[in-house]
Formats: sequence, structure tokens, C-alpha cells
Amino acid sequence: MARKDEKVAGIYEFCNEETSFSYVGKSGGLGAIIRSVKSKLKKGTFHNKSLQEEYVEHGIDAYQIIKHFPIEGESIADLLLRIEKELLEDGFMLHNNIEVIKLDGEEVEIDKYKIDELSPSQQEIVSTLINAFIEHSPDVSIVKRKLAEIQIYTD
Repeated sequence: MARKDEKVAGIYEFCNEETSFSYVGKSGGLGAIIRSVKSKLKKGTFHNKSLQEEYVEHGIDAYQIIKHFPIEGESIADLLLRIEKELLEDGFMLHNNIEVIKLDGEEVEIDKYKIDELSPSQQEIVSTLINAFIEHSPDVSIVKRKLAEIQIYTD
């Protein structure tokens, strides 16, 4: 017998209030996707590296798993945007927006959402810093410090 939430469409959220990070996703079957995410996290195979690393450090009990459903007339896409906006306004970072890049063998996390908010000249600085590092291998700490100055590096 199928579970009630197998075919229910909506947004799912893995929220860690201790770290102020959340991961959100959308699905046409919330029950199945939540079980799948939990299973992949437990196996260490979840596609979002930032969430996977946090899970390894804190475990599943650190997460509040929340299901969000659209209000009348609201699309799933609009609901997703609304939930992400509310989380950001509440001071949460989204694992969905974290991109991990390797610089000289060291992983550096960059908040993609914040990059999008930068002016074109700041975006060019970020691109130049990363490309210069890849080409010339300067000290990783210098790159991190410069990225932190424009508030896109997370530590």
C-alpha cells in the first residue's frame, strides 16, 4: 500500500538551525524523495557536497525535515522561490547555493547566490581571482581573504 505523501507535490526542506543552513528541493512525491535523500546521505552519496559534509559532521538528528505545500493558485516553482526567499531573509544559507571549487587541492565553498548579487565589476574580480589561482597557484588564503572581502566565501 502506498504511503499518503508518496504522490503529494511540494517542497521539502532539511533545516539545521544549529548551523543556519538549509537544503530545499521540489518533488511530485515528497515521501519518496525525503526517504531517498536520507538514504543517500547515510550512504555518503548525496549529490550536494555541502549538505553531505554537514550531515557527516552533525547526523540526521540535527535536521528538521519540513514539507511545504502550495497555497491555492501558487505553483510549485513559486512556492520554492518563496521558501528560499524566506530562509535567506531569516539568515539561513542554502546548501543549494554553495559551490565547492578546488584550489590547489583545497576545497573552497563559494555562495553562488551572493555572486549573482554582485555588481558586474565584482563578478569579474571573482572570476579573475579564481582563474589567476588556477593558472598561477598563489596562496589559497589570499584568494579566500579577497573572496571574503566581497562576502561570497563561506568558512
